[in-house]
Amino acid sequence: YMSVPIPDAANRRIALKVTLFPAAGGLVQLSAWVPRNGSIGHVERALAGSLPSRECVMLSDVYRSRIHRLLPSATPLSDIRPDDQVFAYEVAPPPAPDPGGSLETITRTDSIKSKDVGRLPVYVMHRKVMTPATPEARPAERREIFGLPFILTCTHHMSYQDLAEAISQSATRFDVERTNPNRKPGFTISIVNNSGTSCGACDQRKCPGCSLPKTATKLRLRSGTVPGDKVAQKVYIALDWVSGRFDEGFGENITEDTSVSQVRLLENAARRSVQARTSQDTEDRDSVFVPLTACVDAYTAPEELRKEEGNGIKCEKCKEEASAVKRLSIWREPDVLIVHIKRFHRRDDGYHYEKLDTPIDFARSLDLRPWITGPAFGSTIYDLYAITLHSGGLSGGHYVAACHGVGVPRVPIEDPATSSVWAKYNDAQVVHPWLDCQTEETARQCYVLFFAKRRPSSSNLITYGSSVT
Repeated sequence: YMSVPIPDAANRRIALKVTLFPAAGGLVQLSAWVPRNGSIGHVERALAGSLPSRECVMLSDVYRSRIHRLLPSATPLSDIRPDDQVFAYEVAPPPAPDPGGSLETITRTDSIKSKDVGRLPVYVMHRKVMTPATPEARPAERREIFGLPFILTCTHHMSYQDLAEAISQSATRFDVERTNPNRKPGFTISIVNNSGTSCGACDQRKCPGCSLPKTATKLRLRSGTVPGDKVAQKVYIALDWVSGRFDEGFGENITEDTSVSQVRLLENAARRSVQARTSQDTEDRDSVFVPLTACVDAYTAPEELRKEEGNGIKCEKCKEEASAVKRLSIWREPDVLIVHIKRFHRRDDGYHYEKLDTPIDFARSLDLRPWITGPAFGSTIYDLYAITLHSGGLSGGHYVAACHGVGVPRVPIEDPATSSVWAKYNDAQVVHPWLDCQTEETARQCYVLFFAKRRPSSSNLITYGSSVT
């Protein structure tokens, strides 16, 4: 049994899609080719030519039609799940410092740390009234969050009227009657809590949200946060739409930035590695595709244990701690070899983990002789006879098995990619024959590989019995 790492994990790159929500107009699709082991800062630098200035952009992920969280530059990319929607919201630049100003929130939310002094994020979500099918149903009506939320910012210079106008101006793009100059307001503006289900301004339990005042009064904060303080609040606003006024098709026609085509070329170059696997010209192979032999090399590579980093070895005689070199090696070849690929990887920061989807070029056969340090008895060539596949991520996934025949193969596998004896077992579903053994999807999902020695040791023949010819 060997648990092998994937080498050069820090150098892997991925394509991350980011949707720009500009101050006016439609959405723009961006794409960044960034290190998988990187951070949001890498995304910001990769898209510097496509995004507004950094001080005028707030990156966040959206979940269930709500702003889930802001993504500061230091946020690890491993924190972003594959199904997360990442948006870049264009906001107003921060105001000039004003020691005499005061900024007060109109909500009761818990505070967050922020270096953006004097500017408050305003999270705007959409609501619609859902009426029950029967009059007897309780409650009589409820409000449902839907659509694409957006972010604005407010400052202590603004009045309630200024904030209401800024929200209305940005929300106009969602109105089906936005081109009608004589249109009536298609929504009302309410102050809500972070979930958007109740009021964020008063203490009445059944209040769905107090209306945002439209007066010249300066914005008021309950918690008394002032410029210079590193603690800021978030303001949550809900737009209660009139039936039929919200444009359900908003966002379908997204303009593609030039970064999308550029990243697509890089992705295609990576995918060409799969086609190159059957090519005689090994120089055509893409560096993104990692051969299994490289994983075994990383498994047996020396590892320096430095006492300066707290990894030293304590001598049993002198009791002094000293640096050392650790190395794993294979003494004798087994008859059955199980190779576990370390796809769940701890990042360099030592705290965060990530699921690696690096495609592994697992060979149809594996010669273990280069890594055997003891005496080798007979053949050291192994044939692949089973694979465990894992799809999903850190929060959940699914395991599938693929097998070549039953037990130890009786004959060497000539071509697992086309052999009719491969079968895939997915819970109660069995796919036979299974012809996807050598596809890119399989290479990205392979988790445990099972090999059998082509010529088992004579001492074990009695164990295998009639299974061996």
